[in-house]
Amino acid sequence: MEKVELRVFSITVKNPDLSKKLKSILFTYNQFENTLLKLILKNYNLYKEDKDTNDFNLLTSPQLIIDTLYNNKNGLSTQVKYLKKKYKKNELWLTLEGIAKKLNPNNLVYVINEVKTNFDIYFKNLDNNKQDKNLFDGVYAVELDKQNSLSFARLEKDNLIGIRLSNGLVYINVNKEEMKNLMDIDKVHSVKVVYDDGNLYLHVIYLKKVTKTENRQTKQAIIDIDGNNLMSIFVDDETTPSIIIDGKPFKIYNRKFDKLIDKLNESNSKEAAKMITLEKYRFFEEEFSKMAKYVIEYLHIHDVTDLLVFKNSTKSKNNQILITELLMNIESQVQEYGININYSEADTDKNFEWLKDKLFKLCNPIKIKSDYEFCRLLKGLQNSGLGKSASFIGAETSQSNRLVENASFC
Repeated sequence: MEKVELRVFSITVKNPDLSKKLKSILFTYNQFENTLLKLILKNYNLYKEDKDTNDFNLLTSPQLIIDTLYNNKNGLSTQVKYLKKKYKKNELWLTLEGIAKKLNPNNLVYVINEVKTNFDIYFKNLDNNKQDKNLFDGVYAVELDKQNSLSFARLEKDNLIGIRLSNGLVYINVNKEEMKNLMDIDKVHSVKVVYDDGNLYLHVIYLKKVTKTENRQTKQAIIDIDGNNLMSIFVDDETTPSIIIDGKPFKIYNRKFDKLIDKLNESNSKEAAKMITLEKYRFFEEEFSKMAKYVIEYLHIHDVTDLLVFKNSTKSKNNQILITELLMNIESQVQEYGININYSEADTDKNFEWLKDKLFKLCNPIKIKSDYEFCRLLKGLQNSGLGKSASFIGAETSQSNRLVENASFC
Protein backbone atom coordinates (compact mmCIF):
# COMPACT_ATOMS: atom_id res chain seq x y z
CA MET A 1 0.00 0.00 0.00
CA GLU A 2 1.53 3.32 -1.09
CA LYS A 3 0.98 6.56 0.82
CA VAL A 4 2.54 10.02 0.98
CA GLU A 5 4.22 11.15 4.20
CA LEU A 6 5.60 14.50 5.33
CA ARG A 7 9.26 14.20 6.33
CA VAL A 8 11.88 16.60 7.61
CA PHE A 9 15.46 16.95 6.41
CA SER A 10 17.54 19.16 8.73
CA ILE A 11 20.72 21.10 7.90
CA THR A 12 22.82 22.75 10.61
CA VAL A 13 24.15 26.25 9.92
CA LYS A 14 27.76 25.94 11.05
CA ASN A 15 29.40 29.11 9.75
CA PRO A 16 29.71 31.31 12.90
CA ASP A 17 29.39 34.62 11.05
CA LEU A 18 26.40 33.48 9.00
CA SER A 19 24.76 31.95 12.06
CA LYS A 20 25.16 35.20 13.99
CA LYS A 21 23.70 37.20 11.10
CA LEU A 22 20.72 34.90 10.64
CA LYS A 23 19.98 34.81 14.38
CA SER A 24 19.88 38.60 14.37
CA ILE A 25 17.41 38.61 11.47
CA LEU A 26 15.26 35.96 13.15
CA PHE A 27 15.17 38.16 16.24
CA THR A 28 13.90 41.00 14.03
CA TYR A 29 11.06 38.74 12.84
CA ASN A 30 10.39 37.96 16.50
CA GLN A 31 10.26 41.72 17.22
CA PHE A 32 7.79 42.20 14.37
CA GLU A 33 5.63 39.43 15.80
CA ASN A 34 5.64 40.83 19.33
CA THR A 35 4.96 44.38 18.17
CA LEU A 36 1.98 43.24 16.09
CA LEU A 37 0.68 41.28 19.08
CA LYS A 38 0.92 44.32 21.33
CA LEU A 39 -0.91 46.41 18.72
CA ILE A 40 -3.70 43.82 18.50
CA LEU A 41 -3.90 43.61 22.28
CA LYS A 42 -4.10 47.37 22.72
CA ASN A 43 -6.84 47.62 20.09
CA TYR A 44 -8.78 44.78 21.70
CA ASN A 45 -8.59 46.28 25.20
CA LEU A 46 -9.95 49.59 23.87
CA TYR A 47 -12.68 47.70 22.02
CA LYS A 48 -13.76 45.97 25.26
CA GLU A 49 -14.10 49.42 26.85
CA ASP A 50 -16.24 50.61 23.88
CA LYS A 51 -13.51 53.09 22.95
CA ASP A 52 -12.52 51.57 19.57
CA THR A 53 -13.62 49.23 16.81
CA ASN A 54 -12.28 45.67 16.75
CA ASP A 55 -9.56 45.47 14.07
CA PHE A 56 -8.46 41.91 14.83
CA ASN A 57 -9.40 40.53 11.38
CA LEU A 58 -7.65 43.42 9.64
CA LEU A 59 -4.51 43.27 11.77
CA THR A 60 -4.20 39.52 11.21
CA SER A 61 -4.72 39.60 7.44
CA PRO A 62 -1.26 38.90 5.93
CA GLN A 63 -1.96 40.45 2.54
CA LEU A 64 -3.57 43.57 4.02
CA ILE A 65 -0.79 44.16 6.54
CA ILE A 66 1.92 43.63 3.90
CA ASP A 67 0.15 45.90 1.38
CA THR A 68 -0.19 48.63 4.02
CA LEU A 69 3.35 48.44 5.41
CA TYR A 70 5.02 48.20 1.99
CA ASN A 71 2.65 50.51 0.09
CA ASN A 72 1.56 47.78 -2.31
CA LYS A 73 -1.51 48.20 -4.51
CA ASN A 74 -3.32 44.89 -4.69
CA GLY A 75 -6.98 45.80 -4.65
CA LEU A 76 -7.41 46.36 -0.91
CA SER A 77 -7.25 50.14 -1.17
CA THR A 78 -10.22 50.92 1.13
CA GLN A 79 -8.88 48.83 3.99
CA VAL A 80 -5.30 49.98 3.36
CA LYS A 81 -6.40 53.62 3.60
CA TYR A 82 -8.34 52.83 6.76
CA LEU A 83 -5.31 51.33 8.51
CA LYS A 84 -2.93 54.06 7.33
CA LYS A 85 -5.24 56.84 8.47
CA LYS A 86 -6.14 55.25 11.81
CA TYR A 87 -2.65 54.17 12.86
CA LYS A 88 -0.42 56.81 11.22
CA LYS A 89 0.48 58.32 14.61
CA ASN A 90 0.32 55.10 16.61
CA GLU A 91 3.70 54.37 18.22
CA LEU A 92 3.39 50.61 17.83
CA TRP A 93 2.39 50.91 14.16
CA LEU A 94 5.33 53.23 13.46
CA THR A 95 7.63 50.68 15.14
CA LEU A 96 6.09 47.96 12.99
CA GLU A 97 6.80 50.00 9.83
CA GLY A 98 10.44 50.44 10.87
CA ILE A 99 10.94 46.73 11.57
CA ALA A 100 9.23 45.72 8.30
CA LYS A 101 11.84 47.63 6.28
CA LYS A 102 14.48 45.16 7.49
CA LEU A 103 12.53 42.04 6.48
CA ASN A 104 11.49 40.16 3.36
CA PRO A 105 7.72 40.79 3.07
CA ASN A 106 7.12 37.41 1.42
CA ASN A 107 8.05 35.62 4.65
CA LEU A 108 5.73 37.77 6.78
CA VAL A 109 2.73 35.80 5.50
CA TYR A 110 3.82 32.89 7.70
CA VAL A 111 4.57 35.13 10.70
CA ILE A 112 1.19 36.92 10.58
CA ASN A 113 -0.69 33.64 10.12
CA GLU A 114 1.11 32.26 13.18
CA VAL A 115 0.00 35.32 15.18
CA LYS A 116 -3.62 34.76 14.19
CA THR A 117 -3.54 31.02 14.88
CA ASN A 118 -1.75 31.15 18.22
CA PHE A 119 -2.81 34.55 19.56
CA ASP A 120 -3.89 33.24 22.99
CA ILE A 121 -0.60 31.36 23.53
CA TYR A 122 1.48 34.34 22.41
CA PHE A 123 -0.47 36.68 24.65
CA LYS A 124 0.31 34.57 27.72
CA ASN A 125 4.02 34.59 26.87
CA LEU A 126 4.37 38.22 25.76
CA ASP A 127 5.86 39.39 29.04
CA ASN A 128 8.41 36.55 28.99
CA ASN A 129 10.05 37.47 25.67
CA LYS A 130 13.57 38.75 26.22
CA GLN A 131 14.66 41.90 24.45
CA ASP A 132 18.34 40.98 24.13
CA LYS A 133 18.68 40.11 20.47
CA ASN A 134 21.25 37.42 21.23
CA LEU A 135 19.15 35.69 23.86
CA PHE A 136 15.60 34.92 22.79
CA ASP A 137 14.61 31.62 24.35
CA GLY A 138 13.26 28.28 23.21
CA VAL A 139 12.42 27.49 19.61
CA TYR A 140 11.60 30.10 17.00
CA ALA A 141 11.04 29.52 13.27
CA VAL A 142 10.27 31.49 10.14
CA GLU A 143 8.91 29.72 7.08
CA LEU A 144 10.44 30.85 3.80
CA ASP A 145 8.34 31.73 0.80
CA LYS A 146 9.28 28.97 -1.66
CA GLN A 147 8.94 31.13 -4.76
CA ASN A 148 10.76 34.27 -3.60
CA SER A 149 12.94 33.35 -0.61
CA LEU A 150 14.52 30.02 -1.55
CA SER A 151 16.96 29.01 -4.25
CA PHE A 152 18.47 25.63 -5.15
CA ALA A 153 20.13 27.05 -8.29
CA ARG A 154 23.66 26.57 -6.90
CA LEU A 155 22.99 23.32 -5.05
CA GLU A 156 24.34 20.82 -7.56
CA LYS A 157 27.35 22.85 -8.70
CA ASP A 158 28.45 24.62 -5.51
CA ASN A 159 26.69 22.70 -2.69
CA LEU A 160 24.88 25.90 -1.69
CA ILE A 161 21.26 26.73 -0.78
CA GLY A 162 20.18 30.34 -1.09
CA ILE A 163 17.71 31.87 1.37
CA ARG A 164 16.32 35.41 1.60
CA LEU A 165 15.29 36.52 5.09
CA SER A 166 15.88 40.22 4.46
CA ASN A 167 17.57 41.96 1.52
CA GLY A 168 19.52 39.70 -0.83
CA LEU A 169 20.27 35.99 -0.82
CA VAL A 170 22.64 34.41 1.69
CA TYR A 171 24.01 30.94 1.05
CA ILE A 172 24.16 27.93 3.37
CA ASN A 173 26.76 25.29 2.61
CA VAL A 174 25.69 21.63 2.55
CA ASN A 175 27.90 18.54 2.42
CA LYS A 176 27.81 15.91 -0.33
CA GLU A 177 25.49 13.58 1.58
CA GLU A 178 23.03 16.40 2.28
CA MET A 179 23.18 17.51 -1.35
CA LYS A 180 22.45 13.96 -2.52
CA ASN A 181 19.43 13.73 -0.20
CA LEU A 182 18.13 17.11 -1.37
CA MET A 183 18.52 16.18 -5.03
CA ASP A 184 16.43 13.05 -4.40
CA ILE A 185 13.49 15.00 -2.95
CA ASP A 186 10.52 14.89 -5.32
CA LYS A 187 8.50 17.77 -3.87
CA VAL A 188 9.42 20.33 -1.20
CA HIS A 189 6.44 21.11 1.03
CA SER A 190 8.02 23.96 3.00
CA VAL A 191 11.35 25.25 4.32
CA LYS A 192 11.91 26.88 7.69
CA VAL A 193 14.84 28.65 9.33
CA VAL A 194 14.77 27.39 12.91
CA TYR A 195 16.45 28.72 16.04
CA ASP A 196 16.62 26.04 18.74
CA ASP A 197 18.47 26.54 22.02
CA GLY A 198 21.28 28.62 20.55
CA ASN A 199 21.69 26.59 17.36
CA LEU A 200 20.42 27.39 13.88
CA TYR A 201 18.96 24.92 11.37
CA LEU A 202 17.34 24.84 7.97
CA HIS A 203 14.40 22.40 8.04
CA VAL A 204 13.33 21.12 4.64
CA ILE A 205 9.87 19.55 4.93
CA TYR A 206 9.14 17.36 1.93
CA LEU A 207 6.66 14.80 0.60
CA LYS A 208 7.80 11.20 0.34
CA LYS A 209 5.99 8.29 -1.28
CA VAL A 210 6.39 5.20 0.87
CA THR A 211 5.14 1.65 0.59
CA LYS A 212 3.59 0.35 3.78
CA THR A 213 3.62 -3.40 4.33
CA GLU A 214 0.41 -4.49 6.00
CA ASN A 215 0.51 -6.92 8.95
CA ARG A 216 4.21 -6.22 9.45
CA GLN A 217 5.45 -7.78 12.68
CA THR A 218 6.58 -5.18 15.20
CA LYS A 219 10.14 -5.33 16.45
CA GLN A 220 11.69 -2.68 18.69
CA ALA A 221 15.26 -1.47 18.95
CA ILE A 222 16.89 0.91 21.38
CA ILE A 223 19.75 3.32 20.79
CA ASP A 224 21.39 4.75 23.89
CA ILE A 225 23.52 7.85 23.32
CA ASP A 226 25.80 8.89 26.16
CA GLY A 227 29.23 10.28 26.91
CA ASN A 228 31.20 7.06 27.32
CA ASN A 229 30.06 5.16 24.25
CA LEU A 230 28.92 7.05 21.20
CA MET A 231 25.98 4.66 20.83
CA SER A 232 24.77 1.38 22.25
CA ILE A 233 22.28 -0.46 20.04
CA PHE A 234 19.93 -3.17 21.28
CA VAL A 235 17.36 -5.12 19.27
CA ASP A 236 14.47 -6.67 21.16
CA ASP A 237 14.93 -10.31 20.17
CA GLU A 238 17.09 -13.20 21.31
CA THR A 239 19.30 -13.54 18.24
CA THR A 240 20.53 -10.13 17.07
CA PRO A 241 23.85 -9.09 18.65
CA SER A 242 23.93 -5.76 20.39
CA ILE A 243 26.34 -3.14 19.05
CA ILE A 244 28.48 -0.79 21.13
CA ILE A 245 30.19 2.02 19.22
CA ASP A 246 33.21 3.36 21.06
CA GLY A 247 33.03 7.10 21.70
CA LYS A 248 36.69 7.49 22.65
CA PRO A 249 38.05 8.21 19.13
CA PHE A 250 35.46 10.97 18.68
CA LYS A 251 36.32 12.45 22.08
CA ILE A 252 40.01 12.50 21.14
CA TYR A 253 39.31 14.24 17.84
CA ASN A 254 37.03 16.72 19.59
CA ARG A 255 39.69 17.59 22.19
CA LYS A 256 42.35 18.03 19.51
CA PHE A 257 40.13 20.38 17.54
CA ASP A 258 39.22 22.38 20.65
CA LYS A 259 42.85 22.73 21.78
CA LEU A 260 43.85 24.02 18.37
CA ILE A 261 40.92 26.45 18.27
CA ASP A 262 41.77 27.74 21.78
CA LYS A 263 45.41 28.32 20.80
CA LEU A 264 44.37 30.22 17.66
CA ASN A 265 41.96 32.39 19.66
CA GLU A 266 44.64 33.11 22.26
CA SER A 267 47.02 34.25 19.52
CA ASN A 268 44.26 36.47 18.02
CA SER A 269 44.07 34.34 14.88
CA LYS A 270 40.29 34.67 14.78
CA GLU A 271 39.81 33.86 11.10
CA ALA A 272 41.95 30.73 11.36
CA ALA A 273 39.97 29.67 14.46
CA LYS A 274 36.71 30.07 12.53
CA MET A 275 38.08 27.96 9.68
CA ILE A 276 39.14 25.19 12.07
CA THR A 277 35.74 25.35 13.80
CA LEU A 278 34.03 24.86 10.45
CA GLU A 279 36.40 21.99 9.65
CA LYS A 280 35.60 20.40 13.03
CA TYR A 281 31.87 20.42 12.40
CA ARG A 282 32.34 19.26 8.82
CA PHE A 283 34.42 16.33 10.08
CA PHE A 284 31.86 15.23 12.69
CA GLU A 285 28.99 15.80 10.28
CA GLU A 286 30.53 13.43 7.73
CA GLU A 287 31.50 10.83 10.36
CA PHE A 288 28.10 10.88 12.05
CA SER A 289 26.32 10.71 8.70
CA LYS A 290 28.20 7.52 7.80
CA MET A 291 27.75 6.02 11.27
CA ALA A 292 24.02 6.77 11.31
CA LYS A 293 23.64 5.20 7.88
CA TYR A 294 25.33 1.97 8.99
CA VAL A 295 23.29 1.83 12.22
CA ILE A 296 19.97 2.16 10.40
CA GLU A 297 21.03 -0.35 7.75
CA TYR A 298 21.86 -2.78 10.56
CA LEU A 299 18.40 -2.28 12.08
CA HIS A 300 16.77 -2.68 8.68
CA ILE A 301 18.62 -5.95 8.05
CA HIS A 302 17.18 -7.26 11.30
CA ASP A 303 13.59 -6.20 10.48
CA VAL A 304 13.30 -3.48 13.11
CA THR A 305 10.07 -1.47 12.82
CA ASP A 306 10.28 0.86 15.86
CA LEU A 307 13.29 2.72 17.24
CA LEU A 308 13.48 4.32 20.68
CA VAL A 309 16.40 6.73 21.16
CA PHE A 310 17.57 7.52 24.69
CA LYS A 311 19.56 10.72 25.20
CA ASN A 312 21.61 11.10 28.35
CA SER A 313 21.72 14.77 29.28
CA THR A 314 25.07 16.55 29.07
CA LYS A 315 26.16 19.83 30.65
CA SER A 316 28.69 20.53 27.91
CA LYS A 317 27.20 22.75 25.22
CA ASN A 318 29.97 21.62 22.88
CA ASN A 319 29.08 17.95 23.35
CA GLN A 320 25.37 18.76 23.12
CA ILE A 321 25.87 20.28 19.67
CA LEU A 322 27.65 17.10 18.49
CA ILE A 323 24.92 14.88 19.98
CA THR A 324 22.27 16.98 18.23
CA GLU A 325 24.16 16.51 14.97
CA LEU A 326 24.22 12.74 15.50
CA LEU A 327 20.49 12.62 16.32
CA MET A 328 19.60 14.59 13.21
CA ASN A 329 21.58 12.18 11.06
CA ILE A 330 19.82 9.20 12.65
CA GLU A 331 16.41 10.81 12.13
CA SER A 332 17.21 11.61 8.51
CA GLN A 333 18.39 8.06 7.77
CA VAL A 334 15.67 6.21 9.66
CA GLN A 335 12.89 7.81 7.62
CA GLU A 336 14.18 6.25 4.41
CA TYR A 337 13.55 2.75 5.78
CA GLY A 338 10.08 3.37 7.19
CA ILE A 339 11.23 2.81 10.77
CA ASN A 340 9.25 4.71 13.42
CA ILE A 341 11.36 6.78 15.81
CA ASN A 342 10.69 8.16 19.30
CA TYR A 343 12.89 9.89 21.88
CA SER A 344 13.26 9.78 25.65
CA GLU A 345 15.70 10.91 28.32
CA ALA A 346 17.61 7.83 29.52
CA ASP A 347 18.19 9.12 33.03
CA THR A 348 14.47 9.70 33.63
CA ASP A 349 13.11 6.41 32.29
CA LYS A 350 12.98 3.72 34.97
CA ASN A 351 12.27 0.93 32.52
CA PHE A 352 15.31 1.57 30.38
CA GLU A 353 17.96 -0.02 32.61
CA TRP A 354 15.91 -3.18 33.02
CA LEU A 355 15.36 -3.53 29.28
CA LYS A 356 18.96 -2.66 28.51
CA ASP A 357 20.30 -5.25 30.95
CA LYS A 358 17.93 -7.90 29.65
CA LEU A 359 18.96 -7.35 26.05
CA PHE A 360 22.63 -7.13 26.96
CA LYS A 361 22.49 -10.58 28.60
CA LEU A 362 20.63 -12.08 25.66
CA CYS A 363 22.94 -10.63 23.01
CA ASN A 364 26.62 -10.21 23.85
CA PRO A 365 27.69 -7.00 22.16
CA ILE A 366 29.92 -6.49 19.15
CA LYS A 367 32.27 -3.60 19.85
CA ILE A 368 32.82 -1.16 16.99
CA LYS A 369 35.61 1.43 17.05
CA SER A 370 35.08 3.12 13.67
CA ASP A 371 32.67 3.51 10.78
CA TYR A 372 35.08 1.32 8.79
CA GLU A 373 34.55 -1.61 11.19
CA PHE A 374 30.80 -1.11 11.03
CA CYS A 375 30.94 -1.13 7.24
CA ARG A 376 32.92 -4.37 7.33
CA LEU A 377 30.30 -5.91 9.59
CA LEU A 378 27.52 -5.02 7.16
CA LYS A 379 29.51 -6.31 4.21
CA GLY A 380 30.09 -9.50 6.14
CA LEU A 381 26.35 -9.92 6.59
CA GLN A 382 25.76 -9.40 2.88
CA ASN A 383 28.61 -11.60 1.67
CA SER A 384 27.69 -14.43 4.00
CA GLY A 385 24.37 -14.73 2.18
CA LEU A 386 22.32 -13.77 5.20
CA GLY A 387 20.72 -10.85 3.35
CA LYS A 388 17.94 -8.75 4.86
CA SER A 389 16.75 -11.50 7.18
CA ALA A 390 20.22 -12.02 8.65
CA SER A 391 20.54 -12.85 12.33
CA PHE A 392 23.19 -14.15 14.71
CA ILE A 393 22.89 -16.73 17.45
CA GLY A 394 23.37 -14.78 20.68
CA ALA A 395 25.78 -17.27 22.23
CA GLU A 396 28.04 -17.42 19.18
CA THR A 397 29.74 -14.09 19.77
CA SER A 398 33.06 -15.32 18.36
CA GLN A 399 31.41 -15.97 14.99
CA SER A 400 30.09 -12.40 14.97
CA ASN A 401 33.53 -11.01 15.80
CA ARG A 402 35.12 -13.08 13.02
CA LEU A 403 32.79 -11.35 10.58
CA VAL A 404 34.15 -8.03 11.73
CA GLU A 405 37.74 -9.22 11.38
CA ASN A 406 37.46 -11.00 8.04
CA ALA A 407 34.94 -8.94 6.00
CA SER A 408 36.52 -6.85 3.26
CA PHE A 409 36.18 -4.03 0.69
CA CYS A 410 34.57 -1.14 2.61
